[in-house]
Amino acid sequence: MPEQQLLKPTEWSYCDYFWADKKDPQGNGTVAGFELLLQKQLKGKQMQKEMSEFILERIKIEEEYAKNLAKLSQNSLAAQEEGSLGEA
Repeated sequence: MPEQQLLKPTEWSYCDYFWADKKDPQGNGTVAGFELLLQKQLKGKQMQKEMSEFILERIKIEEEYAKNLAKLSQNSLAAQEEGSLGEA
């Protein structure tokens, strides 16, 4: 059976080594393309979890900030403002 022609012969790519193993550039055996994809997927899952926690924390901070601004606008000094700033 003839060897499949590589789509990107000058670089290591997932499309060429998805099921096949490739020699590790550091000489530590072989690396399976599937294993690398699996590791990337797991890292992506972790990153999504961290990003969702970050966004939820940011939402809490923004809501608290909005509440404090609303309290500040009820201050007697805020009521004396004139023009568009007072209406805001």
